[in-house]
Order: sequence, then C-alpha cells, then structure tokens
Amino acid sequence: MQNPSNSVRLTRYLVYLNALIWLGLAIVIAGGFHTAIPQGPLYSWGMTILALLAFGFLIGDYRLMVKHGGLAYYLMLGMIALISILTVMDEFGLVDLAVLLLNLLTFILLIKDRHYYLQRG
Repeated sequence: MQNPSNSVRLTRYLVYLNALIWLGLAIVIAGGFHTAIPQGPLYSWGMTILALLAFGFLIGDYRLMVKHGGLAYYLMLGMIALISILTVMDEFGLVDLAVLLLNLLTFILLIKDRHYYLQRG
C-alpha cells in the first residue's frame, strides 16, 4: 500500500468536514433553531433523520472506500454529486455556495485520485 498523497488527505478532511456540516444541520433542525424549516414534528424529525443519514453515509462510505475501493468509491461520487445538485435546487445563499464549493472540490479531488481509491480491494 502506498502512502496517501496530500490531495488524498485533503479529500479525507473535506469529506469529514462535509459530514460535520450534516451533523450540525441535524442538531440545528432537531433543536428547532432552523427558521426555514416548518415547525411540524414529522417534517423536522424527517429532515433530522435525513441529515443524520447523510452524516453516517459520508463517514462510513469514506472508510470503506479507502479500505476496499470499488463500489464505495462510486457511491461516494454519487453522494457528493447528489448533495451538490440538491444544494442548488433550494433557496441559494452564501452558506449554500460554501457547501457547493466544498462538494465540487471534493468531487474533483476524488476523480483526480481515483487510482488511489480503486487500487484497494
């Protein structure tokens, strides 16, 4: 196994940062602090659960991708692409722009270093 390059390490930090953003969003929604989310328990808990699932998927899939590559790599690309698409389909503000740039950089780095992830397994 080769040591990860700086761009692979940066990708790992970006994925973890993205996951922390989703965890933070889940906490904010569950606490009722997000003013744009309707204050119905079904809607707010549904959004909280979806944010927690995104958090768990990003952490779990990145760990699988580094160890085994293959399908996990393509699932990560798909998840990052989906998050990017959903980011621009809502009201778009500065936070959305920052998250979109984070996701685009992560996506580009994943493609750049695909040989590192796909050699696993």
